[in-house]
Amino acid sequence: MKDYEFVSHTADVAMRVFAETLPALFINSAKGLFSLICGGNISRAAEGERRISIKGETLEDLIISWLNELISIFYTYYFLPESYNINIETENTDLKIVKGTVKGNYINTERLNMITEVKSAAYHNVKIEKSNGVLKALIIFDV
Repeated sequence: MKDYEFVSHTADVAMRVFAETLPALFINSAKGLFSLICGGNISRAAEGERRISIKGETLEDLIISWLNELISIFYTYYFLPESYNINIETENTDLKIVKGTVKGNYINTERLNMITEVKSAAYHNVKIEKSNGVLKALIIFDV
C-alpha cells in the first residue's frame, strides 16, 4: 500500500493519504506535505527536534491543524522533519489530541530546492474514512 498520492484538483493541490493506523495516517500526511514542498530529497541524520501538542474537535480538524503546525514550523524555524514519534488520543469525544516529537534538521532554505510553496492545509473537503481496514484521508493544500 502506498503512503500517499497526489490527485488532480482545479486550483490547489489535493492529496490522498493511506495507512492502517491513525498515527501512520498523520505521519504519511506529513511525508506527503514535505514531498510536495521539497520533493522529499533531503535525508540525513536528524540534528534537532520539536515537541508538538495539537487539539481538535474532530479527526479532520486534528489532521489539518497537524499539517498547518508543520507548515508553520517549517517556514518559521526552517525545520524540516525527518522522523515522527506521535500519539493520538481520541477517547475524549469533545477533543482529539496529537502529541509527540518530530525530529529533523534546521536547514538553509537558500540551499533547499523548494518545489512548491504550500500556504496551508485547507478545511475544504477534508475527509477521513476507513474502508476494508485502511484509513484514507483527502487533504487539499492551498499553494
